[in-house]
Amino acid sequence: YGTELNRRAVESLIKCGALDSFSVNRRQMLSGYESILSSIDAEKKANVSGQMSLFGGFEEENDEEDNLPRVAEYSLRELLNMEKETTGLYLSGHPMNEYNGIIEKIGASKVLEIKQMNTEDGDKRVRLCGIVLSKKTKTTKSNDVMAFVTLEDTTGSLETLVFPRILQECGGIINVNEAVVVEARVSSREDEETKLVAERFLTVEEAQRIPFAQIPTYQRRSAPQMQKPEPVSAPAPAPIQNKPSVSGLFIRVPSEDSAEYRKAMDFLAVFDGLTPLYIHFADTKKTVKAPTKLWVDTEVDNGYVIKKLGELIGKENVVMK
Repeated sequence: YGTELNRRAVESLIKCGALDSFSVNRRQMLSGYESILSSIDAEKKANVSGQMSLFGGFEEENDEEDNLPRVAEYSLRELLNMEKETTGLYLSGHPMNEYNGIIEKIGASKVLEIKQMNTEDGDKRVRLCGIVLSKKTKTTKSNDVMAFVTLEDTTGSLETLVFPRILQECGGIINVNEAVVVEARVSSREDEETKLVAERFLTVEEAQRIPFAQIPTYQRRSAPQMQKPEPVSAPAPAPIQNKPSVSGLFIRVPSEDSAEYRKAMDFLAVFDGLTPLYIHFADTKKTVKAPTKLWVDTEVDNGYVIKKLGELIGKENVVMK
């Protein structure tokens, strides 16, 4: 201590368990290490000023452990949180281990299982029980607050998008380092990390009482028509003519290289669904139908997608037919 280690480093070593080999627990060390380091500093100052006695080097040293308070150890959850805080990993176990017997009973999937799901044949709804690693809020241009919540279980972590209405209803139970259950839609696309779009959050206790239904809570009126296969010979994307029978989400952007186009595509990437997407490019005056994998879900969170698109590229450039 003093040359290679400072007080912050000593505290981190205690929290991550690196000093567990001593015959005292972490709470004792964290409660008393400040006084021990202060006594070391005082002894060093005394030696420098020539105050060490003639036989100081042979004096019996006090056992510093005797100066530590007699307190009980932290709970396992508190120890794990300290390990995660200092090293980024859980070392003595995992907080989700205590829920192993519950996860299957409530119909919850593991993170790894969700990432390996095939979503090409339509939306997948899942229930996930995990520890909240982080919760970042963002205020939209319309002054609504949404959140990006990262959940972790023993197999990995997933980011979950929480839109304003869901956050307002369930935000009170989404707390960092606490377990929560989310029912969500899986958003998975090529070259992008799998995400969840939250539909509701439950406490673990609530999830044990409320059965999980994999059928969406809302029905898309156009779903049967949208599930019809496209002709094999049809190019994608293909130019179309304006026809009264065409329905879907229409957006207008200056060009394929424009900032508006990039913003719209980045935003829509997480809302894969069954509503066809049509893009009108002002520079070429052509309207193209996006491939099926780029079709969107326009009914999530009471029309949030259309509202947000209007903010990003202008309300006059977004039409739902």
